[in-house]
Amino acid sequence: SSSSAASDVYKRQNLNILYLQGNLLNVRDMINLQAFENLKKIDLSFNQLESLPPANVFAGLQSLQFLYLHNNNISKW
Repeated sequence: SSSSAASDVYKRQNLNILYLQGNLLNVRDMINLQAFENLKKIDLSFNQLESLPPANVFAGLQSLQFLYLHNNNISKW
């Protein structure tokens, strides 16, 4: 329903911190971060990232201050 969709957008707009550590995520999963434009902190540590996602994933995240990527297998920047 449209009220449910509006509620989802509201929740995404108000999300400031996203903890996704230890979820076996890979770089293909990162495209979904674009929807959370007000994120200030993202913890992607302890996943299966081998490279950084394309720059457009982070382009809209104007408020992003902290990005945790430790304990991944990132070999190219």
